[in-house]
Amino acid sequence: MPIEEYSVSPTDYTFIQNAKIALVNKCLKDLGSDYSLPSMGDPVIQASRRYGIMDYETASKYGYHMPPEEPRADGDANSLSADEQRLIFGELVKGEPRGRVPSGGCYGEAESVINGSNVPDSAISFASQVNGKSFEDSLKDPRLVKINKKWARCMAREGYEYETPMQAVSDSKFQKGDPGEEERRVAMADVNCKDATSLIEIWSEIESERQVGMIQENVDLLNRLKAFQNLQKRNALKVITTPGG
Repeated sequence: MPIEEYSVSPTDYTFIQNAKIALVNKCLKDLGSDYSLPSMGDPVIQASRRYGIMDYETASKYGYHMPPEEPRADGDANSLSADEQRLIFGELVKGEPRGRVPSGGCYGEAESVINGSNVPDSAISFASQVNGKSFEDSLKDPRLVKINKKWARCMAREGYEYETPMQAVSDSKFQKGDPGEEERRVAMADVNCKDATSLIEIWSEIESERQVGMIQENVDLLNRLKAFQNLQKRNALKVITTPGG
């Protein structure tokens, strides 16, 4: 999708987060804490489900369910003690003096270093809106309505009555428990019918058209977002390459 030009890749996200974690751990050490946050592991890149199930092999194994996540080597950063919460996030008990704990805790301080002082909230929000609105608008496009009917006829020939791929993936009988044989068969038929009708390619083209229009009308706003993301990466690189964090 065109709006992805203004998003952070999984690799860059992991790099930026690890720089923040390095800053947090240095801050914790300076405050006399023995605790340290674990670094993030390798970037997790999940297959898109924007248009429902799109991969036959995944459909044959898991139906409409998401494949199980690979074990990560990040450790558990969720079970923090009250004191660790206080130092990392600045969550002080009412009336407790802040002392040497930075405003927002060590993590808040790390965010300030990486993000700088001018976070483009409006640009971040707009990019998210583009991603959502293009999808919503595409559902009403006559071209998609037409191709969905072709997909539905294909599914009917396989013995399944669904009007759209979104209706199939949201079927309540596929929402609970492990994927059963029927779910896998429906998901495989779904993928085959998408391939036979070129549904994914057509749907993607429709969405791309809408995104390009919104981007062109707001290019200055989105360029501020891109500049912010580049600043984050530069600041993260400084942290990672500076001895001692």
